[in-house]
Amino acid sequence: MSEFLDECIISIIEQTYTNLEIILVDDGSTDDCGIKCDQFACSDKRIIVIHKKNGGLSDARNSALDICTGEYLTFIDSDDAVSNDYISVLYSTIKATNTEISVCAYNESIKTVFEQPTSTFIKRFTQQYTIKSILQESIISTSAWGKLYKSHLFNDVRFPYGQIFEDLSTIWKVFDKVEAISYNSHIGYFYRINPNSITNKSFSKKNLDFIPAHLSILNYVAKRHPKLLKYGKQRFCRYANAYLYRAIVQNYEDEESLQLMRKIISKYYWTFLFSNYSISKKIFATLSITNFKFLTKFFK
Repeated sequence: MSEFLDECIISIIEQTYTNLEIILVDDGSTDDCGIKCDQFACSDKRIIVIHKKNGGLSDARNSALDICTGEYLTFIDSDDAVSNDYISVLYSTIKATNTEISVCAYNESIKTVFEQPTSTFIKRFTQQYTIKSILQESIISTSAWGKLYKSHLFNDVRFPYGQIFEDLSTIWKVFDKVEAISYNSHIGYFYRINPNSITNKSFSKKNLDFIPAHLSILNYVAKRHPKLLKYGKQRFCRYANAYLYRAIVQNYEDEESLQLMRKIISKYYWTFLFSNYSISKKIFATLSITNFKFLTKFFK
């Protein structure tokens, strides 16, 4: 990630809101990322650098959570960047709406100088609407980034060690603590689609971490928001659909994993069929449980 790190850190230190505690976590990098972090710290007193053994993104975030002292916190991945008013917009949105979490829009393009929409808007969403939006993968996502949180919300919340989909397993727990969140359509976060990320690499059993993540969500929704349970089932089926597709096109041959994803699709198939997901996804789900041999031959 070294080639993206300078751009990321510079976008943070050039924030118009300057009263920041900036924690950079060197998660056992084998390139020059750790050195670069130390160099930035030498030139900016606000920067604290943590050097640690590699433990993955969850562990890196947790190590920062353990030492942060600010009233608010945000997460920025090292291959992404933010607009220079990212913090000020999120902070002013919290103050304007009397909430403890604010969310901004994001763009899948690394351009910190970006033409904003001609008009932006702020909305205050109830907890129930927020959870529904997460389940339907609409305006509010489960990503940790692109949000400003009151720090106390993470007092008893940490990201699961060693898992991918760590955001999916965690952020809804934080949303569950507040009555409402605020959303600002201002584009403040720039997300880089990295083909070398864990979730975008060739399919492996590690991708099956989406299963315990979704099971935890279903358990939570069943207890706290039972009327929204169908949306959780639809999302779970959609993920199984997507990863089964990837496994097939990449000629992944572990039969146990393939059958496990097919079982999830089969279990939630009828709920998924009446969801808002695309016809192509529904056709794939149908073939995955009715004519899997044809499906594998067609996509290989």
